[in-house]
Amino acid sequence: RRVSVNLKKFVNGYQRERVDKHNAPIFKKANEELTNFNLDKPTVSAIFAWQLAQDATNTSLQLVTTYPGLFIGSGYTHETGSEGELKLGFFFDHTSGLPVLPGSSIKGVLRSVFPQFKTSGENKLSFSTSEAESVERNKCTYLAGLFGIENSPQLIHRLELSIFEGVDILKTERGQIGEDADSERKTQYRIPKERDIFLDAFVSDSYNPGNKILGTDALTPHGENPLKNPIPLPFLKVLPGVVFTFTFRLNDSPLSETVTVTAGQKKQAFKALLLQFGVGAKTNVGYGQFLEPEDYRQRFRNHNPERRGQNPPRNTPPGQLNQPGGRGANPQGGNRQPARQEERTPGRSAGPSNPPSPPTPPTPSLLPAAPKAKSLSKWKPGEPGIIGTVQRQEGGKVVFKPENIEGFEGLLISDNVRPNALADFKPGLRFNLKLVSLKANQSGFLSVHVHSFKPLE
Repeated sequence: RRVSVNLKKFVNGYQRERVDKHNAPIFKKANEELTNFNLDKPTVSAIFAWQLAQDATNTSLQLVTTYPGLFIGSGYTHETGSEGELKLGFFFDHTSGLPVLPGSSIKGVLRSVFPQFKTSGENKLSFSTSEAESVERNKCTYLAGLFGIENSPQLIHRLELSIFEGVDILKTERGQIGEDADSERKTQYRIPKERDIFLDAFVSDSYNPGNKILGTDALTPHGENPLKNPIPLPFLKVLPGVVFTFTFRLNDSPLSETVTVTAGQKKQAFKALLLQFGVGAKTNVGYGQFLEPEDYRQRFRNHNPERRGQNPPRNTPPGQLNQPGGRGANPQGGNRQPARQEERTPGRSAGPSNPPSPPTPPTPSLLPAAPKAKSLSKWKPGEPGIIGTVQRQEGGKVVFKPENIEGFEGLLISDNVRPNALADFKPGLRFNLKLVSLKANQSGFLSVHVHSFKPLE
């Protein structure tokens, strides 16, 4: 029997208690159904097949969410004020019922990196480079290197207009008038099929056990009082290890008689921007960050207990994962292969034609137990470095989880990471830390001053 949520207004405390008691098991069951949802990849492939259709301008790329996940649609409020419900909001595709990243959001994220010069007059190509601020000029330098063109504010401005507004640069420059010309501003545009189109990014695969894609997280706002006992606000998120397929329909963009940015250059630049800046809400605290599938498999193969042995074989198309007869398939469910044959190498999928998995990196040698409440003036020459995995960032400091300090279960806090380098320390990445000094405190943390950071595979 289907029971609906009671949304009546509360008259008094007793009635509210009755309503909350009525709603609590309903919310609990609904939340469990969301977080236990298993992705059906054949159905997803059928729904979004039109986006992946072979076409001269159609191109796609796949990126994997990293810890803590992806948070989208926070502005879609659905709260009723009842206990047990998930707060904030979330965005689901109306057709498939799956979480998607709207194409308009992807387009907005990419354009936010461009300088967005203010134009004056009837022609959008006209703008004053003398008014460009230092930030805008730095953006031009960054984008010129990304797209492989000359570091010129004029070219970057033209590229922005061509990609995001569909301006026909050459026709506008020549002053030709056509059916698609804007007679008031004398700016001419491409016909729709020649413009760059940003389609919704959809979930196409999952590296999580059971192909799960959704989970819950919580905010704990303290307000103005840092000692206040916060009330957790649970919300829905996309789990780490979920593959999103980004699809674009791109065309070449002539910026002058001699300079043209190709569709291939745009694809590579868009991928770099998405990896660098992320998508969705709460990106400043780590949400919405991505890795390429191969990087994700390499970095999390041995360091995430929940996914150890669950990663798919290398070079396996997403559509073949967990499918009957597909590579890496397991009749019992999941991707792990049963060790039934002595000649089968652990970590290798069934089948003689499959390439072997990368060798497991050697376990770092353990260091002596860290001293308590004692500062080392200098790390001894020849002493092996500390291997640390980035956990999070706190107020400009990077928090690491050490792997090779014997008898120490706490965290390291590095206080000397340059502000302009903080973007390089994403959760899950491993570094070899050459220390100058370290000092333990009573909370189990080690405050460390690092001489150098060496990223590890």
